Amino acid sequence: MVQRRTVLIAGLASTVAGLPLAWATAPSSFELADFVQLSAKLTGRTPSSLNNKAANALFAALSTLPSARQLPELAQLPANEAADTPLGRELLAAWYTGVVQLPTGPQRVAGAAPLAWSAAHFLHAPATCGGATGAWALPPQA
Repeated sequence: MVQRRTVLIAGLASTVAGLPLAWATAPSSFELADFVQLSAKLTGRTPSSLNNKAANALFAALSTLPSARQLPELAQLPANEAADTPLGRELLAAWYTGVVQLPTGPQRVAGAAPLAWSAAHFLHAPATCGGATGAWALPPQA
């Protein structure tokens, strides 16, 4: 008598057997330096202006996603086309928010200083000093 569990396990095994082993990690030909170049192209910043600690943390987190195998192809696209892909949007969102969407849910990437706080000169992260005491009451400087 064939049990439901046996059929499910056999189906799962045959499905997994067809998947390449590298599906869960970024290709070895795409290194951190390539990731920084791609990130700079997408964010419109210079590679040296991107935080190294954030780049390491984001690359490690994004490399766990199955879509990370598309990073080399994404790097070959012009910036506007790359930013218009799901992976490009995810990469931009990760840089600007410091959060990566993993299959288990959103995860704050430790050490990732979100670029959102540097997008405008008057923004600063919550719980950080925006100037001297009472600076919030002064008119903005041009």
